[in-house]
Amino acid sequence: MNPWYKDASVDKQEGRKMDKWEEYGFRTTFLEEFLDTRPMPDEEQWEIVYQCAMDSEETIRCDAAEVLGIRCNEKDEEKLRRMTYDKAGLVNIEAIESLGMGRQEKTLKRLYELMRTGGRMERGYAVGAFFYVWVNRYGYTESSVKKCWRKMEKLYKKEKIVWVLDFYEKVRYLCGYEKGLMRLKDAMCKEPEDSHICDSQSMAFSQIEDIRTVFNEAGINQILIRALESMEDSCKINKDIKKLLEKKELPRILIVSKENAGLSQMMEYLSYKMKDEIWVRSAGINPAEEIMDEVREKLGEKEKIKRYYYPKKIRSVWIYDFIVSLGIRLKPEDYPFQRVVPLFEDADEKTLDVERAEKMLKELRDYIHKEMSR
Repeated sequence: MNPWYKDASVDKQEGRKMDKWEEYGFRTTFLEEFLDTRPMPDEEQWEIVYQCAMDSEETIRCDAAEVLGIRCNEKDEEKLRRMTYDKAGLVNIEAIESLGMGRQEKTLKRLYELMRTGGRMERGYAVGAFFYVWVNRYGYTESSVKKCWRKMEKLYKKEKIVWVLDFYEKVRYLCGYEKGLMRLKDAMCKEPEDSHICDSQSMAFSQIEDIRTVFNEAGINQILIRALESMEDSCKINKDIKKLLEKKELPRILIVSKENAGLSQMMEYLSYKMKDEIWVRSAGINPAEEIMDEVREKLGEKEKIKRYYYPKKIRSVWIYDFIVSLGIRLKPEDYPFQRVVPLFEDADEKTLDVERAEKMLKELRDYIHKEMSR
C-alpha cells in the first residue's frame, strides 16, 4: 500500500495540525484505499481504522465498519459489536453486515437481541448475520443448522414484516428446509399492491440470488420465470431478474489446507485464469499468521498481496458447492451440504511450484465438471 498516510502523520507530529476538512479527506482516502485496492492492513494501519471507527463523521464510521469486516478477529469483532449501538442507521447496518464474518458467542447474543428489538432494517440484516456467525462458530452440519433454526424460529414466528421475513426464509432454506425457498417464491410472485409489497419482492429476489447455485439453478430459474409472468413490465426488479436468468452460475470452490499459507494460496491466486469456469477461495484449519514470502516470489507479487489470498480461517461455508481438501483428510459428514473433493489429500502445502499448481487447477476443474454432470 502507498505509504502516503505516513507522510500525513509526520506532518501532524511536526506541528502542522490538519484542519477539519484535511482530517476528513485523510481518513476518507485512507479507508477507500482498502475498500478499492483490497490489501490487508498492517497493525499500524489497523490502529488508524480503529480511530476512524470513532470519528464524528458518519460516513467515516461507516467505511471503518466495512474495513473491520476484512479480518474480523476478536478485537475487530468487539469494536463492530459496539458500532451496532451507533445512532446513525447506515453505520450500525454496516457493522451488522461485517459481524457476519465473526464467530464469537457474544456476537450471536448481540445479533439475537437486534433480531428481537431492532428496527426493521436492523432485524433483517441481523437475521442473516446471526446465521453466518453460527455457521462460522459451530460448522455447517445438519445438527448444527437444525439447532440454529430452532433458536431463530422463536423470533420468526413473532415477526410481522414481510421484508424481514424474507431474510428468515433464506436462512430457513440454507438450514435444509425447502419451505424457505417456497416462501420466497410466494413473495416474488405476489401481486404488488403498494410500495411495501414491491420492497418485499426486491428483497425476496435478492435472497434468491444469494442462494442460487450450480445445483439449484434450474429450479430457481423456474421461480424467476414465474415471477416475471406475474409482474408488471414497469416493476423495478424486472430487468434484474432477466439479467440473472441470462447468467450461468459457476461452481464455487473452497480449498481447505492446514495453514493456508502456501500451495492453497497459489491455486487461489492462479484460478483467476479460469474465472469464466470456476470460482475459487482458500482457507485453513489453523491458518498461519502470514503468507509465505516464497509464495509472493513465485507469483511475481512484489507489493502486498490482496487480502483474499492471506491465510484465513474457514468462514461462510454455506456459499460453496465444493470443498477441496489439500494435504489433509476431511470428513464428508462435516460438509453435508457440499461435495467434498479428495483429489489432493496427499499434496504438500509447502510445494510451491506455479506449473504444478496450474495443472492441479485444471485437474480440479475437469473433476468438478464431471461431478456436476452426474
